[in-house]
Amino acid sequence: MTKQDSKTALLDAAEKLFAERGFDGATIQDLAKAADVNVSLVSYYFGGKEGLYSGVIHRFREDKILRSATMLTEAESAEEFRFKLKLWMEYFLESHASNADLSTIILRDCMMRRPETEEAFKQSVMQGFDILKTFISAAQKRQFIQKAFKPELLTEHLIGSLIEVVRMDPLRKIYFKRSFLDPQDRKEIIQHILEVHLHGFMAQEART
Repeated sequence: MTKQDSKTALLDAAEKLFAERGFDGATIQDLAKAADVNVSLVSYYFGGKEGLYSGVIHRFREDKILRSATMLTEAESAEEFRFKLKLWMEYFLESHASNADLSTIILRDCMMRRPETEEAFKQSVMQGFDILKTFISAAQKRQFIQKAFKPELLTEHLIGSLIEVVRMDPLRKIYFKRSFLDPQDRKEIIQHILEVHLHGFMAQEART
C-alpha cells in the first residue's frame, strides 16, 4: 500500500468510526485496524488521533467549501442571486445526502466545542458560513435584500433551515415516509425554503 493509499484508508476509516462512535469512542488501534494499516501510521501521517480527526474535517473543506466559493460569487441581478442561492442549497443537501458519515460528525460535534476539534471547525466549516454571508452581504449592497436585515442572521436562518432538514430526516422517514435522500423530496424542500426566505427578506422589486 502506497503512502497516499494508507492516508486515504485512514481518512475513510476515521470518517466512518468517528461517525459511529464519536471522537472518544474511536481508539487509535480501532482506526488503524479498520484502515488495515500499522497503528504507528496514525501518528506518522497525522500526529495522532486529533490530527486524523482534523484531516477528516479538512477533507470536507476541500470537497465542499472550495466549491461553495465558486458557486457563490457576487450576483449582478436579483435573478442571478436567486439562481445561485438555489444552486448552493441543492449542493448543500446533496453533499449531506451523499456523505452520511461526515454529515453525522459535523452536525453532532460542531456543538461540543472540544479543544481537539474546535480548531478544525474554525478552519473549515465556519468558512462555509462566511462564504454565504459575504454572498448575502453583496446582494444587500445591490439592494436585492432589504436593508433592515442583518446578513449574519439571514445566513444563520438559511443554514439552520437546511441543517434541520438533515437532522430531522430519521423522524420524517418514520412518520411521513419521506426523506431528503429522495431527489424529488429534496427538490420540494429546497423550493419551499427558498420561497419562504426570499419572500421574507428580499426587496419587493427583487422578488419576481
